[in-house]
Amino acid sequence: MEGVDRRIAPYASLYIDAGFQDFASAFWHTLLPDSDRTRLMSDIESLFGGSDCSLATLCVRSAFDLYLQAAAFPRGSEVLVTAINIPQMIGLIHCHGLKLVPVDINPETLSPSIQDLELLVTSKTVAVLVAHLYGRWVDISAVVDVAKKHGLVVLEDCAQAFCGFDRQGHPDVVASFFSFGAIKTCTAFGGAVSVIRDAEILKKMREIQSNYPLLSRQSFLLRLIRYSFIAICLNFPTVNWCGRHFSGFFGIDHKAYVVNILRGFPANFLVALRHQPPAALLATMIRQLRKFNKKGVERTTERCQYVEQRLPETVQMIGSKVDVKNYWLFPIVVRDPDAYIKHLNLCGVDAYRGATQLTYAEPDGTTKYPGLDAEQQTKQNEEPPVAMASGTTCSTEKQEDYNILGSVPVDGLLSRCKHQIRSCDAYPHRARYLIEHVLYLPVHKLVPVGILQKICEALEDAARVIDGKRTVVSSKL
Repeated sequence: MEGVDRRIAPYASLYIDAGFQDFASAFWHTLLPDSDRTRLMSDIESLFGGSDCSLATLCVRSAFDLYLQAAAFPRGSEVLVTAINIPQMIGLIHCHGLKLVPVDINPETLSPSIQDLELLVTSKTVAVLVAHLYGRWVDISAVVDVAKKHGLVVLEDCAQAFCGFDRQGHPDVVASFFSFGAIKTCTAFGGAVSVIRDAEILKKMREIQSNYPLLSRQSFLLRLIRYSFIAICLNFPTVNWCGRHFSGFFGIDHKAYVVNILRGFPANFLVALRHQPPAALLATMIRQLRKFNKKGVERTTERCQYVEQRLPETVQMIGSKVDVKNYWLFPIVVRDPDAYIKHLNLCGVDAYRGATQLTYAEPDGTTKYPGLDAEQQTKQNEEPPVAMASGTTCSTEKQEDYNILGSVPVDGLLSRCKHQIRSCDAYPHRARYLIEHVLYLPVHKLVPVGILQKICEALEDAARVIDGKRTVVSSKL
C-alpha cells in the first residue's frame, strides 16, 4: 500500500439530497397550521395524476400497511416478494397474517426469477411485491404477465427509485409506492406518495388513514434537527473528515451511529407508522417535489458511471443490465467484503456494508419448495449454499468455479449438481449472496471527479492485495 493517500475521500456512501435552504424551509413549515393539510395533500397528489389515483402518506411502509388493510386478503394467503427488501416491509406481511414467499433475483437485471415465480405460485397466492432496488428500474413486464395468468395482484416498491414524474410505475400494477425519506432522491425528510390504480382500494386507504392521529409537529421538528446534524456530517467534506478522525480516536463506530439516527421508526413501528402526515411534512414534500430537477440525477449517474467503467475485474456492479440505471447508492459485490472494507478504510475510502436496511428474505417455516422433504427443507434454511447461482449448491472449495455473479456454473460442474438444482430450485441463493457480499462506496453527485479517480485507485489496490492479481482500470464498456 505504499504511495496510497490515506485521506483521499472525505465523503460517505450516504448523503442527504438537500441544502441549507431546503432545511430552512422545512423548519419554517413547522409553523404551519394543520388546517392546511387537505390543500397540501391535493397539491402533492396532483403531481402523481390527481387525488383520484394517488395518496400521500407518512412513509412507504404506512402506504403498504394501508393497502394490506384495504385489500383484506384472507389470513394465511401467500405474498410473493422480491427476495431483497427491508425488514419492516417483510414484517408488515406477517403482521397481516400473510405468508411471505421470497423470489430470487437476477443480480444483473435485479428482476425476479420468472422460473421461480411460476414454481412458487399456489392456490393461496394472492399478490406479488416487486422492489426496484438501488435506484434501478426493473423491467417487470414478465412478472405482470405471470400475475395476470394466475389472477394475482402486482405491487411495486419504488421507494429507492424516484427519478422524476415521467416514471410513475408500471401501468398494469395495482400500486406503486414512492418514498421521500431522509436519504432518498428528492428528500422531503419523510413522506411518500402511492399511485393506486384501483379506485375502491384507494377509497378504503384514504378512509382508513383519515382515522389515524396526526404526527405531531414536534415529532417532525425533532426529525429535522437530527437530519440537519447528519447532513452537516455527511455533506460537508471538512466536517466529514474531522468527524471520522474524532470517532476513530475515541473508538466510535461513526457509520453505525449515523445509520441508527437515520432509521425512521422505533421497534414498535406498526404503531408509529399509523399516523397521518402533518402539514409541515406535506408542505416540505410539495416544495421539494416542485423544485425537483433531473440534472441532479444525471450528475449522480455521470459520477457513478465514471467509477463503474473503471472497476477492477474482480469487482462486480449490481444491476449492470437493468433497463433504467439510476443510482440511489453505489453497491458493488466482492468475494471478501470485510477485507475490502478494511483495506479501503485504511486508504481513506469510507466504504460500508450497513448503509441500508436491505436484507434478504428467508422463507417462512411453512413454505415448501418443490422437491424438498421436511429434512431437506430444514437443512436448506439452516445451511444455505455458498454459491450464488439460483437453485444450485456446491462446496466452498468449488466456489471459484462460479462467476462472481454466478448465473450459470462452468462446464462440467452443472452435471454434478443436477439433483441439487431439481431439489432446491426456488431458494433465494443469489439474493443471499448479494446481501452477504455487497458493500457501498462513496460515489454520488457531491463527490468531485478527482476524488472518484482516487477511489478507483484505492479499489484497484484493494483488488490486487486481496484477490492477488493486478487488475485493469480501463473501461469495460
